[in-house]
Amino acid sequence: MGFMPFSGLIPIILIGGAIYLFFRHRRHLDHDADGDRGRGDRISRGGGRPRASELYRLAHKHGGTLTVSEVVVELGVEPKDAEASLEAITDGRRVQMEVGTDGGVFYRFVEIAGGDSR
Repeated sequence: MGFMPFSGLIPIILIGGAIYLFFRHRRHLDHDADGDRGRGDRISRGGGRPRASELYRLAHKHGGTLTVSEVVVELGVEPKDAEASLEAITDGRRVQMEVGTDGGVFYRFVEIAGGDSR
């Protein structure tokens, strides 16, 4: 008779486990429906945002300046991810955000562009 008070927990544990598995499975289905499946360029890179090293390498290729569009085209990422990565590395010393005469925003990599004040 000592085990009887805990026998009511067994159905609760089983139902709770079933609910957990249901929502876990549903979350994976929702994730796949968002379009993340089948996008090899983003999955193989491990995410949507470009790393700083990729941006520096790309800036070197483009003469020391980058736009969001160039990052999107070259690296195959979403514009919001490209912009967020560029803003994250903008520090005012090595990478500066500037506005061109046409009103377009570009990011100048000072050391790569040759405009450092050494």
